[in-house]
Amino acid sequence: MAITLASETLLRSTRSRPAWLRVAVIAAAMLLVLALLQTLTLGDPAAPFLPKLLHNLRYYPPWWLYSIGCFVLLDRRQEQLARPGTVAGAYAASILGFFIPYSIYSMLLMTGGQLASLAALRHAWPDWLTNALFTDFVMFSGCFGSIYGLVLLRGQLARDRRNAQLQARMLTMQLQMEQHKLSAIQAQLEPHFLFNALTAISALVRADDQAGALSGIARLSDLLRYTLEASRREWVSLAEELEFLHGYLQLQRLRHGDRLQVRIEANEHELRDASCPPLLLQPLVENALRHDLDTHSGRSDIRLHITASDQGVNIALSNSVAAQAVSNPGLGLGLRNTRELLQLRYGDQASLRTEQAHGRFQVALHLPEAPQR
Repeated sequence: MAITLASETLLRSTRSRPAWLRVAVIAAAMLLVLALLQTLTLGDPAAPFLPKLLHNLRYYPPWWLYSIGCFVLLDRRQEQLARPGTVAGAYAASILGFFIPYSIYSMLLMTGGQLASLAALRHAWPDWLTNALFTDFVMFSGCFGSIYGLVLLRGQLARDRRNAQLQARMLTMQLQMEQHKLSAIQAQLEPHFLFNALTAISALVRADDQAGALSGIARLSDLLRYTLEASRREWVSLAEELEFLHGYLQLQRLRHGDRLQVRIEANEHELRDASCPPLLLQPLVENALRHDLDTHSGRSDIRLHITASDQGVNIALSNSVAAQAVSNPGLGLGLRNTRELLQLRYGDQASLRTEQAHGRFQVALHLPEAPQR
């Protein structure tokens, strides 16, 4: 029946009202429209309108009650409606429980309650047979099918809504876990950097280099200011990272002197438009410094080359390795944290490769174009 053509309105309604009540309201409206159409198109056009309407309305209360009852019963058995036997049983029960009694009810209305009168039956039989076997049965089947479809659609939308809510909760939890993990990585990087900077300054103090120690403290203050500011941001420019790296190397040079030799090739103007996670370069250079200077007494040979293009940023870093040094697999704290940081920020789009060949340890890093800062 046309009662459930407004199912979308039903499904978009708020949950403040029971579903069966919304079905009842829409069913009443649709049945009233059918009664009006029947009154306007059938019967004697000269007959008064209101008596004709009231006469026709007598046939529709059973349909209204059936629509509500059928919806409630099917809605309570949503999980079983996928079984063909359940649907066939519900349809058969509707025929026995509604359609046959309604056919008797409509015959009573046609005969004026005189079912025992053969003359009344003979007069009403043709109209009743046409209505019962054709019009009413088609209307009944359409009503059952529409309500069945509405209940299935409601169930599917409810499952989709639950799945969407579950996925949203899982995504929120995953984002929180990733954020906690990222914070933990940054928390590891910052104290590690601070520890090494303080070690450099303490070496100057032990050497009674007061001027160098004071200069180191001033530089450390500038570096910490950037570290605190960058830790609150998701992205920084590579130019900012490079400037921070220069300050870090100046601080380390107070400790190592001329032994610290780092060659940097980069166009800082180009890098202003390139983004990266904060504190990306310093741990890599610190790792190179540690595995270069700490393995011999000569000068370091650290080379950093950065290029930026529309395809992203390529960073190549290498340091000399003493012949007696143990091969570094690239799984130190700095490299391990950098890998995890790249995975969290870029997924599989970024890459970090390490290789030891020809007396040098090499790190190749590729960053895709980062989101707008």
